[in-house]
Amino acid sequence: MAPEAAKELSIRIRKKGAGGAPDLDVTASFTKESGSILGDADSGRGLLLRCIAGLDTPEEGEIRLNGTVLFDSMAGICLPPAMRRVGYLAEDAALFAGLTVQENVTLALEAGRGRGTVPAGKHALAAQADSILLKVGLDGLGGALPEHLSRSQKVLALFARMMAAEPNLVLLDDPFRDLGGYEKAAVLQKVRNALQGAKIPWLFAGADRDEVYAMGEEILVLHKRQGTGVRGREAFFRRPETLAGAILSGCENIALVTRLDPRHVRVPDWGLVLRAVSVPEEEEKSEENNKKAPKQREEKSEKALPQKPAPTLPPDLAAVGIRAEDFLLEPPKEEDAATISLPVREGEILEERTGWRLVFRPGEHAEKKLCLFVPKSEMNKNDLEKVEKVYLPEAKILWLRDPNGGRIQ
Repeated sequence: MAPEAAKELSIRIRKKGAGGAPDLDVTASFTKESGSILGDADSGRGLLLRCIAGLDTPEEGEIRLNGTVLFDSMAGICLPPAMRRVGYLAEDAALFAGLTVQENVTLALEAGRGRGTVPAGKHALAAQADSILLKVGLDGLGGALPEHLSRSQKVLALFARMMAAEPNLVLLDDPFRDLGGYEKAAVLQKVRNALQGAKIPWLFAGADRDEVYAMGEEILVLHKRQGTGVRGREAFFRRPETLAGAILSGCENIALVTRLDPRHVRVPDWGLVLRAVSVPEEEEKSEENNKKAPKQREEKSEKALPQKPAPTLPPDLAAVGIRAEDFLLEPPKEEDAATISLPVREGEILEERTGWRLVFRPGEHAEKKLCLFVPKSEMNKNDLEKVEKVYLPEAKILWLRDPNGGRIQ
C-alpha cells in the first residue's frame, strides 16, 4: 500500500556555515504534491535536503512533515533518518557493488518488514522487486550488475531501490545532472510518473530551469544559502520578485538601478528613468476562486472601489528586469495602457529554432543592449528588420528586490 501523501512540508531552520560559508537560513512551506528548490551549486540546496532527510542537523528551528515533527531544536526532537521515512537520492549516490539490481532493491524491501508491508519469503521479495523495476522501466534488468548498466539505468535503479523503502517523501538532489538531453528528459518523466502513480510527494533541487519547472508545482529560490517563501510555479516564472529569482528564472534583461525618489529610478545601462506602477495581483489561488458566477462579478464591479495610494518602490530594490517576450512591436490598443516607447538602434537579429531575437540599443544614452523575442509564427525576419520602435508595457517591468543586502540607494 502506498503511504499517505504529505499534505505539508514546513521548514524553518538555521544551520551554521562551515569553513567561513554563510549560514543556511530557510523558511518555507510546501503544500502541493511536488516542489522544486532552484539554486546554484553554492546555494545550499543539497544541505537543505540533507537536513530534511536527517543526514545533517540544523542548530535551530523545526521541520514538520504532514504534522509529524522531524526536528525541533526547542523541544529537543531530532528523529534519525530511518524513522523519518524520507527517501533521498543525490547525484553521487551509488548501487551496492557486487549485487544485482534486483538484490539492491530487495535490501530496501527487507527494511520494510518491520512495518508489515513486505511479504515474507525469498520468491515473494523477488517478485515485488521485479514489480518495482517494471514501474520505472527496468524490467528484464533485475539480474544485471551495476557495472553493466548505462548512466540512466543506474539512476533509475537507485530510484527503484529508494521507492522500495516506501518513503512518505522523496528528496531529489539533482540526480539527473550528468545525463544527456534526451536521456535526461526520459528519466525525469519516468521518475515523475512513478511518484505520481505511487502518490508520493517529492521535492526536487537543481539549477536547470527546465527541470525545476517540470518537477515542481511550487518553487523556493535559494541564493547564498538564504530562502524565504514558496511561490506557485507559473507565478514565479511569470513574475519573479527578487534579483536572484530573476537571474535563475532566465530573465534576459536585468539592470541595476539608482533610486531618484520613492517612485522613480534611473537605469544607467539602458539610459532610462522608470516609475513604479501598480501591477495586477498574482493569481495563485485555485480555479474555483477564479471561476465566480457572472452575477457575482457584476455586483462586485458596481461597488465603489477605494482609491489605492500611489505605488512606491520597495526599500530593498536592487534592479529591474524585462522578459524578452514582454516587448510589443505595436502600441497597445487600450487607450489607458501605460507603455514606454523605445527606439531600435544598432539592431541585430539572431535566429533560433522557434523565433527571432532582436538585440538593440534603446536610445543614444544606453550603455547596454536589450533583447526581445518574436516567434517565427508571428513575424518573419524581413518584417522584423523594418521595426524602428518597440513598446514596453510598464506593468511588465519586474521590480527586483535583493533581501540579501545588495540594494541600490
